[in-house]
Amino acid sequence: MVRDTITRTVDDLDGTAADETVLFSLDGDEYEIDLSVTNASALRLLLARYVAAGRQLEREASTQRPSAARRRRTSAIRQWALEQGLQVTARGRFPDRVAVLYSQRHSTPDHSSPGHNAEPVSEPPAG
Repeated sequence: MVRDTITRTVDDLDGTAADETVLFSLDGDEYEIDLSVTNASALRLLLARYVAAGRQLEREASTQRPSAARRRRTSAIRQWALEQGLQVTARGRFPDRVAVLYSQRHSTPDHSSPGHNAEPVSEPPAG
């Protein structure tokens, strides 16, 4: 049996296909929104005046958590790897090769993220 899982991201404003997840913060609250190129450009244009006048803050790496989008992607990769019979742990780091194989199978660009390392992984035997 072959199982094909397709994940489609939808623009949170108009329901069309989303091209990216935009992260932003306001009054100490962090947000993310999935947008098409057109809507992401409109948001950036709308905020450009304020961004230009503001100061960008640097955060300490230890206080940053992976974004929800990155956590969803990592979870999807881990689930796919388990379905393929690849060895991955339930939590923590997994080999970069797993993310590369996932990206190749799903025709998505590989966005390396914390949680991956360079340990090689072999594909399960065909059959």
